[in-house]
Amino acid sequence: MSRKSPAKPEPALHEAALEARQAEQSRDELEVWRRLAHEIDAQHLYEQVERAILSSPRTLTRSEVAEQAGVDLDRAVRLWRALGFPGADDDEAVFVEADVEALRLVTWLVENGYIDEGAETSLGRSMGRTYARLAEWEVSALWSM
Repeated sequence: MSRKSPAKPEPALHEAALEARQAEQSRDELEVWRRLAHEIDAQHLYEQVERAILSSPRTLTRSEVAEQAGVDLDRAVRLWRALGFPGADDDEAVFVEADVEALRLVTWLVENGYIDEGAETSLGRSMGRTYARLAEWEVSALWSM
């Protein structure tokens, strides 16, 4: 008497079962994230992310940054706009010490002939677009986790 070997599942059925398991896992993970979202203090999370990115508190106004860097305020504002920074009021402390160093570096590049003053704006614009795309990608990657 010969025994029949068990039939192999059809590939389509196997794929459908796999997709169903993955969908169930995704729903479970989403539920965990939803529960966590209610427990997370959004402002605290924002402050932690900002601290990690900026590495120091925002203590300087745009005038203070320009003055400490030895750069004309109009030139600094033009560069910040090219980079895509939002506008800031004169008395608003939204900058960090690294912003002073960045302006000094741009000034040094121009003064030493590595770039001309006209190119600094287009270079800033290109960098701003690149960083905006990178930020969008990072947010998308984090959101999909």
